[in-house]
Amino acid sequence: MKYTRQQLIERINKNDTEFFQNFYNEYWGGEEPENRYEQVWELNWGDGNDLFVAIDFPDEGITVHMKGYYSSYDESRFQKVDLAVPYQHTETRYRPATLDEIRDMRIDDLLN
Repeated sequence: MKYTRQQLIERINKNDTEFFQNFYNEYWGGEEPENRYEQVWELNWGDGNDLFVAIDFPDEGITVHMKGYYSSYDESRFQKVDLAVPYQHTETRYRPATLDEIRDMRIDDLLN
C-alpha cells in the first residue's frame, strides 16, 4: 500500500507513533508500504535518554519529526510525532590552546 500525503498527515495529527516507528525500525510485520522514505537525521543521547529522528517522504513532500527515548536493551519508543522543518545549527567548540597559540596571544597583548 502507498500512503498519500493526506493519510500521512492524518497519522501525524493522531500522534500515531507506532505507525512511524515502523519506518524507523524498518519492521512491518506484514505488507511493507510502497512509499519512498529516508531517515535524514537522528540525535541519540544513549540508553534511556532522548532520541530524535526525522524521516523524509520525498514523493509526498513531508518530513516527520519523532521524539522518544533510546533503548539499547529493548526497542526504542517514541511519544510524539510532528511535521518537521529543517534548520541549521551552528556550534562553537573549544580545544586546548597550543604553546604557539599562547605565545601569539601574549605577543598580541604586548603590542597593544
